Amino acid sequence: ISTIINFMLICTVWIIMVFLTALKDYKSVTLAFFLGLFLAFIASLFIAPKYGVVGMISGFNIGIALIITILLARILIEYPYRIKKPFEYVKYFRKYWELALVGLFYNMAAWVDKWVMWFAPEGEIMPSGLILYPNYDGAMFLAYLTIVPSMALFVFSIETNFFEKYVEFYKLIQTNTTFRKIQQRHHAMVKTIIESARNFLILQLAISVICILLAARIFDFLQINYLQIGIFRYGVLGALFHVMTIFLTIMLSYFDNRWAILKIQCLFLVTNASLTYYIMDWGFEFYGYGYFLSSLVSFIYAAFIFAQYINKLPYHAFVTSNSSI
Repeated sequence: ISTIINFMLICTVWIIMVFLTALKDYKSVTLAFFLGLFLAFIASLFIAPKYGVVGMISGFNIGIALIITILLARILIEYPYRIKKPFEYVKYFRKYWELALVGLFYNMAAWVDKWVMWFAPEGEIMPSGLILYPNYDGAMFLAYLTIVPSMALFVFSIETNFFEKYVEFYKLIQTNTTFRKIQQRHHAMVKTIIESARNFLILQLAISVICILLAARIFDFLQINYLQIGIFRYGVLGALFHVMTIFLTIMLSYFDNRWAILKIQCLFLVTNASLTYYIMDWGFEFYGYGYFLSSLVSFIYAAFIFAQYINKLPYHAFVTSNSSI
């Protein structure tokens, strides 16, 4: 029950953050998370000694509930309107069905290698019937943690440098200016994207290399089973290209290129499932290699699509994205 409540609370935070992103009220978000997580830490300390793991989860839930309360208050202050037509959003599934499939396929693609590996010879079935493979699941979870710093840098870069150039480019188009000025803004935006991608790649590459080289020491410090080291290293490499693919798909989302994003996620889903299943027969030492190859292939494909699109951005802005044509 506590974990189900935790899941619902975290899902609520994600939904709330969509509105707060539009407000760009970073101080309120920072304050809410600081107070909420501090309360979660204190509550867990007091409840855990008596109730164990359930107490820790419940303490964490109390902190998340405080975060939701503060953020909801901020939203209601900014949008003091009564709820009207609460299911109005359903009609947008028909209009933007590609985005719904993108979300579905991406989340399936991120999980499908775990689903396949649960049926590996080393997989386990709990007394409750739950199927899992602790060595693979744990190693991949640690590998995903390596992308957290670069994702934070990416969000910061997008909300500042790129978004300003993005707005300037489309505002200039609406002012009936000369094509030369539009090209200048286009080149400035491309330059910003390249700089952001460079900083993003350098940071993530440095973290990935450090984690791969120091994997044994990290596992020794955290007292993790050494059988996970090989899977972890493949997972870190896969996460490197995975997060770069995320970078490119978010860029394409800004330009509303839904078909391209859908094709990228379909490729990621199919390759991750098929390669993981195929390479599973190679033996334990290759576990995680399928995810790595899938992420690499998806990144190369996404980079090819993005490079073609961004180079012809003025054409797409005037022609392919013009609803009047």
